[in-house]
Amino acid sequence: MTSPLSRFALLLMLIAGLFACGGGGGGLASGVGSGGTGSAAGPVTGLASIILGTQDYDDAEASFTRTNSSGVALTMAASQLKLGHQVEMTLDAQGKPQRLHIQAQLAGLIDSIDSVHASLSVGGLRVLTIASAQGPGPISSYSGTPNFNGLQLQQPVEIYGSYGEDAQGPYILASRIAVLAQDGARLWTGRIVSVSAHTLQLYGQNTRFSLDAPPRITPLGSSLQAGELVTIHASSASGLPDDVHVYGPPAGSTQMTLSGVVYGLQGGNFSVQGIPVQAAGLSSSLQNGDFVQVQGSVSGASVQAQSISIRTAADLLPQLKGSITHYVGPNSFIVRGVPVDASQAQITGSANGLGDGQFVSIQGSLQGNTLLAQQVQVISRPPALATIDLEGTLQSIDLVHRLITMVAAGQVIPLQLASNLVVENTSLASLITGNYVGVEAQLQSDGSYQVNSIHLSPAPSLQSGSLETHGSIYNYDPLQGSFMVNNITVFINGVPVQGGSLSNGSSVELSITASLPHQALSISLDQ
Repeated sequence: MTSPLSRFALLLMLIAGLFACGGGGGGLASGVGSGGTGSAAGPVTGLASIILGTQDYDDAEASFTRTNSSGVALTMAASQLKLGHQVEMTLDAQGKPQRLHIQAQLAGLIDSIDSVHASLSVGGLRVLTIASAQGPGPISSYSGTPNFNGLQLQQPVEIYGSYGEDAQGPYILASRIAVLAQDGARLWTGRIVSVSAHTLQLYGQNTRFSLDAPPRITPLGSSLQAGELVTIHASSASGLPDDVHVYGPPAGSTQMTLSGVVYGLQGGNFSVQGIPVQAAGLSSSLQNGDFVQVQGSVSGASVQAQSISIRTAADLLPQLKGSITHYVGPNSFIVRGVPVDASQAQITGSANGLGDGQFVSIQGSLQGNTLLAQQVQVISRPPALATIDLEGTLQSIDLVHRLITMVAAGQVIPLQLASNLVVENTSLASLITGNYVGVEAQLQSDGSYQVNSIHLSPAPSLQSGSLETHGSIYNYDPLQGSFMVNNITVFINGVPVQGGSLSNGSSVELSITASLPHQALSISLDQ
C-alpha cells in the first residue's frame, strides 16, 4: 500500500510540473464586472475558495479581518475562516474579494436550552438552529461540542447567524455555534427601538445599554438611529459597550449579494441582516422567516432587488476543495480547517484511497462539528489558484525578495510570500531555518506557490507509528482522562499539556498513536 507520505510527495511532484489548467475560484458576483464596485454578505457555506450562499468567490487577493472582543477589527489568516462564519466582503470591479470581515452576532453564557425545538438563549436572545436539509438556511455548524445536544447551561459561546423576528420577538438563526474555552466578552445583536445621548434599547431585549462613556461606532461615519440593526460589543459582562457595529451596505458599493433571514415584510419590502430590501414585484411568494439570497443594486442604505431566491439547507450543503491534512483515518482528517468523516463516502479519482496531501473536492452534510462526506473526488492536478496546505521545515528565508523554501514530504518547495501575508503566533522576522511551519498557499498557473499565511507548528513526533492532528476539544472527561477532537477519542495518558489546561472549546495540536485506542504522545494548546 502506498503510504500517505508517498502520496503527498507524488502530489507535490505533479503540482511542481503543473501549467495553466483553468480557474480555481468561482463566478463573479451578479451585476459586478461593468465598472461597479460590489459587496456580498452572509454565512460561509463552503471553502472552495469562499462560498456565500450559492456564490463562489476567488479570495486570492483578499485581506481578512475579524472583530475581537472589544469590537476592534484585527487582521487574521484566511485559514481561520470557518463554515458558518458570518462575513461581509467588498469586491473589485471584476467581482474578486478585496476585503473580508468576520462578525459574530452573539456571545455570552447560555441561559436556557429548549431541547424539543433545538433552540437556546444567550443574554435573553433566542437562538434557533437547523439540523436537517429542510431547514430555512444552512445547517448549523458547531465547534467545541459534538452537536446541539452537547451544549450546557452557563457554557460560554460565540454565535454567528442571521437576525430575524417572529411572533415571539427577535432571534438569531445560527449558522455557527462555538463553545469557548473561557468566559469573556459579550455581544448582543438587535434592532434599535430607542436611542438617546445616554442610553440605547434593542427591540425585545431587556438590557438598556449606557452610552455615557461613548463607544466607537463602526463603520466610520455611522450614527445610531431607531430601526437600525446593530451588534453591541462589550469586553466584559458589565454590558458597557466598547463598540457598536451598524449593519448596512459597505461604503462605495453599487451592487450587493445578500443572504439571510427575511423579517419586517410589508408592502413588498423587507429587511435582511439590517439592510432594507426594496422588492416590489419580486416578493409575492416570500414570508417572514424565509432564508433568501438577494442580488441587486445599492441605493443609499438599501438594496433594490433584481433577483430573489429562497434557499433551504438542501441548497446550501457545504462544499470543500483543498488538500487533506492531519489524516488519521477515513473517519478523521481535515480539509480547509474542517473536520471530515469520509468513512461512508463514494471516493472517485484514486485507486489508493485517501491520505495526507491529496487535493480533494468534497460534498456532504454537516453533522454537528463534522462534515459527513457523501462524495469525495481526488484531483491529481489541482487547478490554478487552488488553496494548498503544506507542513514542513523551513530550509531558507530571504526576506529581501520575500522567498522561503521548505521541506515537505521529502520535497524542497520554493514559496513566494504574498503581499497580504499573515503570520500567526510569531513574526516574520522571528522565523529561522529549522522551524516547523504550516503554510496556506495558492497554486499559481506556472506551478509556483504564493503563501497567504504561515504559522509555527509543533514538530511531528519521531515515534514510529505516530499521527498528528489539531482542532477544537469536545467531550472532555477529566475523570476518564480523555477528550474528542475531529471525530476521534484521545486518551491523555499522563502526557503534560503545553500552554494551559484542557477544556471544551480549547484549540489543540496533538501527536497520537496510530493504533487504537489513540493515546496522546504530545498535547499543545494554541494560544
